[in-house]
Amino acid sequence: MSSLLPSLRRTTATLTRRTLLATPTPYRPFSSTLPSLSNSNSPSNATLTNILQNLGATPNDPSLVKPAPVPRPPPAEGSSNSIPSRLSKSLQKANTSTFMEWEADDFASKYKDRASKEVTLRLDTTLGRNVNVTRTMPVEKALQRLAGSVSRNRVFQEWRSRKFHERPALKRKRLRRERSEARFAQSVRAAITRTMELRQMGW
Repeated sequence: MSSLLPSLRRTTATLTRRTLLATPTPYRPFSSTLPSLSNSNSPSNATLTNILQNLGATPNDPSLVKPAPVPRPPPAEGSSNSIPSRLSKSLQKANTSTFMEWEADDFASKYKDRASKEVTLRLDTTLGRNVNVTRTMPVEKALQRLAGSVSRNRVFQEWRSRKFHERPALKRKRLRRERSEARFAQSVRAAITRTMELRQMGW
């Protein structure tokens, strides 16, 4: 009786461990074909046969078997897609005139004048306050754009602020200049008016 106790303990321990461990399922490789129906007495095979018969297909129907892929034929040596033809085309492109050897001195002498040319910057008072009249930019559009730039730069506000805070000597000079400019403009307008009158009279 005492000799049977260790074996019973080992058996119970083994059973307890087996219930706790997960039982692995056997590995079944994937196959695109249906399993063999040699054992037709089994219930699973009979059920599968009945399903295939109801669908109108037999177990050996070729439509159920996946056809093997057809290998692509290799390109011929004379065709344009072959590897030798591609290599020859790449070598021909590499030997063109775009990859010609050049000297550093020739390159420097060719582009030295172009690189050393100084850029003339126009930094006078008319910068940003003039618009060029071209074929695509008529006078009306140029004046509108000039008025917009003057309003954005606040030219008149600056002029009024300077006029209010100017010194007496600068004020006298400004008034003298404005009077001379007004007299000159009046004389030009009078000359133009007299010229138009003489032209109408036949001179």
